[in-house]
Amino acid sequence: GSVFGERKRTAVRTAVVMAVAAATMVLCAALYMRSVTGTLREETLSGLREVARQSAGNIAMRIEKDMQMLEAVSRFVGAQPELDIDGVTRVLCEEVESTSFKRMGLITPDGTAHTTDSVEMDLGGRGYFLRAMDGETVISKELTDYADGEPIYVYATPILRGGRAEAVLFATNAADAFASVISNNLNIVMKVLTAITIVMAIPNMVFSFYGMNVSGLPFPVWWVPIVISLIIAGIGTFILVKKD
Repeated sequence: GSVFGERKRTAVRTAVVMAVAAATMVLCAALYMRSVTGTLREETLSGLREVARQSAGNIAMRIEKDMQMLEAVSRFVGAQPELDIDGVTRVLCEEVESTSFKRMGLITPDGTAHTTDSVEMDLGGRGYFLRAMDGETVISKELTDYADGEPIYVYATPILRGGRAEAVLFATNAADAFASVISNNLNIVMKVLTAITIVMAIPNMVFSFYGMNVSGLPFPVWWVPIVISLIIAGIGTFILVKKD
């Protein structure tokens, strides 16, 4: 009777220990999943904020660089003895080949535009032309291209002679040129977030195997899944970093 009672108490203790261990593993898994979800949410929000910051910075740098180039051409043209429309157009044709501009051109005071793609337009009513004729260097809001109906942004700067605007130089950028900057930054951030997601999913997969009734798993001890997870996650991180 005493032997049977001892065996019964041992079985009960074993069952209690196993139940506590199982509950602990379930609790740890739940906490881990909650932590992973929170971390991924924070990483995603942080990544999107970084995309916005980098995109704004890159776009501002690109606009500044484009405006400086246009102003340099304007100063060169203004330094010539007289305004030669054909000569200016040839200079702009050379410049547009080395930039991302859709077109460049010169607008005479009557609003007639002479462009690098031989499209003649009346731009006398455009706000950027009127402001440039008043001596400002400006970039327009999003406009519709008279030539093909596509959305564009326009840079404009005056050609000054004797302190007065003799004509206006302009350059046109397709609106999706700025969208490509944002897209490139977003792709970089998404690659990082994808790598983080893959690495953080590895422990979950290992814990899932050890949490199921799968026979034949090596070393069925509670700390083994943790060690295996760390090793595989470390290898995965090394491979992803090296590949990038």
